Amino acid sequence: MDLFIDKAGPEQIYSYFEGESGRLANLDRRAGYQHTTGWFCYEETLAKGCFYLNCQLGFTAQQILDGWARIPLDFDPGTQWQYSNTNFVIAGLIVEKASGMPFMKFLHQHLFTPLGMKSVLTIEEAKALPSEPAGYLRYALGPPRPAPVEGQGWMFAAGELSMTASDLARWDISLIDQSVLRPASYREMETEVELKNGVGTRYGLGIAVNFDNGQRVLSHGGEVSGFVAQNVVFPDDHAAIVVLTNLDASSAAGQITRSLSQQIERIGVFVDETAEHIFEIVRAVGLTGVQLHGDESPEMARQLASGGVKVFKAIPVRSGFADRMITFAERGGVDALLLDTAAALRGGTGLSFDWGTIAASMPANSGTRVIVAGGLTPLNVSNAIRMLHPWGVDVVSGVEREPGKKDHEKVRAFVKAAKSCDL
Repeated sequence: MDLFIDKAGPEQIYSYFEGESGRLANLDRRAGYQHTTGWFCYEETLAKGCFYLNCQLGFTAQQILDGWARIPLDFDPGTQWQYSNTNFVIAGLIVEKASGMPFMKFLHQHLFTPLGMKSVLTIEEAKALPSEPAGYLRYALGPPRPAPVEGQGWMFAAGELSMTASDLARWDISLIDQSVLRPASYREMETEVELKNGVGTRYGLGIAVNFDNGQRVLSHGGEVSGFVAQNVVFPDDHAAIVVLTNLDASSAAGQITRSLSQQIERIGVFVDETAEHIFEIVRAVGLTGVQLHGDESPEMARQLASGGVKVFKAIPVRSGFADRMITFAERGGVDALLLDTAAALRGGTGLSFDWGTIAASMPANSGTRVIVAGGLTPLNVSNAIRMLHPWGVDVVSGVEREPGKKDHEKVRAFVKAAKSCDL
C-alpha cells in the first residue's frame, strides 16, 4: 500500500500505459491525487448538459483514459487546483497496472478485509440488491423522483463504492490509528499541497486538509446519482462524522456534518495550573472545556467558568469527598463533578472504588451533575450506574487493548451496557 504514496513522485503517469504519450508525458502520478493535473472532469464533458441521460451509458476506464490523453489540459500541471474525477479514474488504472490485479480486488485484499469492512460493494452490485435504499433526485421544488442508475464503469475509482456508515467509520478509525500505512505515508497524504507559486490548496493526496481551532480536519464528500455523502475526520480529537443521504444535488449531508462538528467537545486535563495559563492554552488550541485534577479551589473553577470555559472538577473519593462536592457545587460554578479513585498520582488510576459504600455518603440534591470514573469496564459499568445514578461515566483503560489504543469491540460493549442499564 505504501508504494502508491511513498514512491509516487518521480514516476510519470505515461510509464504505466504502453504507447501513451502526449499530455501524459509530463505528469507524475502524484499530481493526479492532488488534482493539479489540469484534466477537466470527464463526467461534466460527457454529460454535455444532460447528465442523467449520459451517466446511464457504459464506459470503461481505458476509454476515459484514451479520450483524456488527447484533450488539451485546462492549465499547466501544478499551476492551479481543479477537482476532477478524471484524476481518480487514472489513479485507479495505475493501481491495476502496478499491482497486477483488478482495482476492487486490490482494495478488498489490502483495505476492506483487513479493516473488517464487510458491507462494501460496487454501486452496480449494491443497486441490484432489494434491501438497498433507493436514491432520489428532484427538479427545482418538485417531488423526489427515483434517480437513474449509472452505467457499468461510469464511476470506477472516482466513486464506485457502496457501504454502510459503520464500515466507513472503520476506515476513519484506521486513519486516526494509522493502522494501514507507514507513518511517513500518512504524513504525505495529509500534508497540504502547494502550487508552483506557493499558494496552498487545502488538499493533500486524495483528501481535503483543513484546520479548525488549531485542530486538523480531514474530509471528503461524494455524490453519485441519487446519493450524497460527507465524511469528516478529526484525528487529533479521535472523532469522525459520517453522513449518508439518498437525495442527490442536496446540501443536507454538509449541513448535518457542520451541525454535528460544532457539538464535539475538546477537553484539556490540567493539574494545579494557574487560571491564566489555562486560559492561554484554551485559546491556543480551541478547547471547549477543562478537567481539573489537582487541588484547585472553587474560586479558581468559578473564574474559569466565568470566562466561558466548561469546568469538570475531579473529586478523589476519600475522607471528606462529600463536603468537597458540596463546596464546589455551591461555589465553584462547575459543569460537573468527576468522582475518581484516590491515588498518590494525579489523573486516572484505572482502579474502581466501593460504589455501594460511596452511594450512601453522596450528598443528595447537590444540583451539580456527577460523572463516575475509575476502573469502569463493559462488565461493571451497569452496576456503577445502578448504585450511583450518575449523569455520565468516564472510561479509558477499561476499553483499551493496550495502553493508548482503544479496542473497538470493548467500546461498543461498554456503550451498549451503559445505555441498557435500567435505573
